Amino acid sequence: MAGKSLSPRSPPTLPTFDDDRQRSSFSFFILCTAIESSPGYGAEFWSQTVLQLSLTEPAIRYAVCSLSALHQRFRATHLNGRFPGESAIEYGKYSLEQYTHAVGHTKRLLALGSGGEKTLVIKGLVACILFVCYENLIGNFKTAQMHLQNGIRILAREASKRGTVPGPQVNSSSAIPNNVQRVFARLDLQAMAFADNQAPYPYQLHQTPPNLRFPPKAFNSTIDAMDYLIHNFCWIFRTAVLSEPQPVPTDQLDAASKVLKEWNSTFQRLLDSMSEENLQKVSYTISLLKMYHIVMTIIVATGIYGQECIHDAYLWGYEHVVDLGENLLPREIAKREDKQHVFSFEPGLIFPLFFTAIKCRYPQIRRRAIALLEAANHQEGSWESIAASRVAGFVMGIEEAGLPAGAGPDLITETGRVHLVMVSVKSDLRKVEIGCVRVSELDGSYYVTEGKVSY
Repeated sequence: MAGKSLSPRSPPTLPTFDDDRQRSSFSFFILCTAIESSPGYGAEFWSQTVLQLSLTEPAIRYAVCSLSALHQRFRATHLNGRFPGESAIEYGKYSLEQYTHAVGHTKRLLALGSGGEKTLVIKGLVACILFVCYENLIGNFKTAQMHLQNGIRILAREASKRGTVPGPQVNSSSAIPNNVQRVFARLDLQAMAFADNQAPYPYQLHQTPPNLRFPPKAFNSTIDAMDYLIHNFCWIFRTAVLSEPQPVPTDQLDAASKVLKEWNSTFQRLLDSMSEENLQKVSYTISLLKMYHIVMTIIVATGIYGQECIHDAYLWGYEHVVDLGENLLPREIAKREDKQHVFSFEPGLIFPLFFTAIKCRYPQIRRRAIALLEAANHQEGSWESIAASRVAGFVMGIEEAGLPAGAGPDLITETGRVHLVMVSVKSDLRKVEIGCVRVSELDGSYYVTEGKVSY
């Protein structure tokens, strides 16, 4: 039987570039930014969806080149020291120029997509994600929140049309691509966890929190497990705020605790079913998920915003988070080219280590967490690990002030502890303004201890 004649596959058609500099910037995004931007979540969105859309959509292409230039600016600043030199400043100017073009083209895109045509809606959502990332990285947190909430509203509108709830769907060919929805979920969690004091998360826009999501009998993949964990972490944040000034009801805490236990059992069954080779491929993701699960378990067990002394019973959890970080970081650093810093648009190991550093009063564990943040050299969206380490060190200094060296939880009383850390980041000045909420020993009222740190 004669075989079919197969013509060679044509190489992908590159977009039409404005000039050689834009071409170079696009190339840097493909070779560096897209690969580095999501180390724990897979590269499907950044290396496939974004790049495919950028071939035909100018709004996406300009946004890609803007983020690429911003990545190069951070690299140049890192090599120069704390503040940007001439090269970094030039990258910043070019990034803003490309971003301005992207915004202009997106206005056209949104006008065309107002009728709900699926392809245009997807392009608009992807542009929205890229804008959130840009604004987070340059410290415009209010604008980042605006873009994020616009995208979330579009997702809710599209889900309503299909009679479903927002979020990744199983076997849904008509839905917004799951990888797009997953990035929105991760950026939403990042926005809640960061909570810059000048741009607080707009919880008032979400008066009814989504329901807790119980895990299935089996997860299909680590990404599947992540969907449930992130959804439920967002539930924790929203429920806590919407319950104020009352504590979170006990039945809701019990339900969340049950969900987390079931998630852990289902996740462990997934890991037990995987080959050693596949486990190695997703080892970073596994460690990250475990760190977040432990932190969530402690948050729920301590009543979310309960008494600070309750955290002392969870030394095992905080120690495990630090152990995971100490195992993860050296392997990650060894893979970095020229020991460059990690540049990611999405949440990573900073939050669980930061939470450990401000909530664990065992001096050795706390200092190990701060040391990891100091050494990590991570940029995760609006978070910088070095800034997080400085803030955590400030909190530790307040709580241990006047106490003997090595003072632990037995000497740090409830009124001596920081209940809430509020931050206002001035990224251009490399400074963070801090407000530490504490309880008065005299009448139990709350007061704020303020300070500043440089990074």
